[in-house]
Amino acid sequence: RSAIRAIATEGKDVGAVVTRINDVLSLDVMKRPDVFISLVFARFDMKNCTCTCTNAGHLPALLHNRNDNSLRRLKTGGTILGQFEGFGYKAEVVDLRKGDRILLFTDGVTEVFNTSGEMYGLERLSEFLTAGRNVTARDFLRNLRNDVETFGHGASDTPFDDLTAVVVDFEGVSND
Repeated sequence: RSAIRAIATEGKDVGAVVTRINDVLSLDVMKRPDVFISLVFARFDMKNCTCTCTNAGHLPALLHNRNDNSLRRLKTGGTILGQFEGFGYKAEVVDLRKGDRILLFTDGVTEVFNTSGEMYGLERLSEFLTAGRNVTARDFLRNLRNDVETFGHGASDTPFDDLTAVVVDFEGVSND
């Protein structure tokens, strides 16, 4: 976490920043092949209404336009961090439109099983995202947690994996 925080401010090139983070982490993490880090790194440019992001072995962030109900997976990037020194990460630039919502989440959201052995999954999450397009970010996150917990209720004696989700709503740029 300290390496990510220190390096994240080094430059504006998102791919280069994550490449540098990977190289630094590789010095320690590669010595332990059972340890890895996944990451989605995004930088928002409000002046130009863009989001530049890269994915380092993580589940893809989902970009949903609430106006036309389109959904896009943000998966440009590369492999997990800390295992392959010198790996170069690519980034993608996404134009943001008023009404866009970006959902970032951990596998604890999608890898919950129900009593029938069915996994919550990315498809169900995508459907939940598009169905919840008219609720506030706060309500969306509360509803998502309830939906995932209800889905997995009674399926296992083991506690849930981390349930982490972040929503970014883009409401356009003010001319003030």
